[in-house]
Amino acid sequence: MSLFRRERLSLGLSADELVCLDAQGRAQCWPLPGDPTVPGVWADALSQALRAVGALERRAGRVQVVVANDLAQHWLCTPPGGTASLGELQAFASARRAQIHGDAPQDWRVTADWQVGGAFLCTAVPGVVVDALKSAFAKAGRLGIVTELAHAWAPRGPAWQGRPTGWLCLDSASGAALVSLAAGRPRALRTWRLPGQADKAARASMIAAEARREALRVGEAVPSQVRWLDLRHARPQASLIRAEGDANPTAALQGPATDGPLRSAAHWCAELARGAQAWSVS
Repeated sequence: MSLFRRERLSLGLSADELVCLDAQGRAQCWPLPGDPTVPGVWADALSQALRAVGALERRAGRVQVVVANDLAQHWLCTPPGGTASLGELQAFASARRAQIHGDAPQDWRVTADWQVGGAFLCTAVPGVVVDALKSAFAKAGRLGIVTELAHAWAPRGPAWQGRPTGWLCLDSASGAALVSLAAGRPRALRTWRLPGQADKAARASMIAAEARREALRVGEAVPSQVRWLDLRHARPQASLIRAEGDANPTAALQGPATDGPLRSAAHWCAELARGAQAWSVS
């Protein structure tokens, strides 16, 4: 093996932690304050953690970062008729983000699975995160930055497998995403945070209730079942939630019923980064 071989670093970043995996899967962790809205404090802590990673970067030919859902924004866009260029799609996506979230556009970096026909998934990462990563890894051969949900949405990711139709919930340590799909393409999207201490049965009931509310909101039929991917575990678990009743749906699980050990959001994202195939915001 060449002494000059450049390695790959895989980073997972959440509001409260930065995790770095080297090419052999060895992990190093740096805690973060947990509240990125505090001016300067969180950004300074991130910069310090990235400087610590910098010693590893000297051998890094590629750095892949997966940003947890608690640091990102996600929404769907359906471009108006007559949209003909990438620039028009980008302007429309940015305007839609500002309409939903209300933050200044210069504070966020927007990218998407750009599509002229039909709805597409958009993601935004804080500009302070993107700038800090680009500064820390300016000499790396390649820097890729992708959000946790966008990774799941990638052609080889769990949300795309089989190009499903129906309701799908991606449940991770940093937040849940409920999606209505038609042949793998999105029709509705809802992101929210499930209680971290809720057991599997309670989480399933919450997801079933949320799916019912979201279906009514967007004018779709109330789903009788939701495909649930629990991504909080070292080995992701797939279950089928069968919703029963109208006013207060309950859930019957089909699939693994036991709860395994959980990983932190940042550690899970670092593991995702080792095989990331999604489009990047960098």
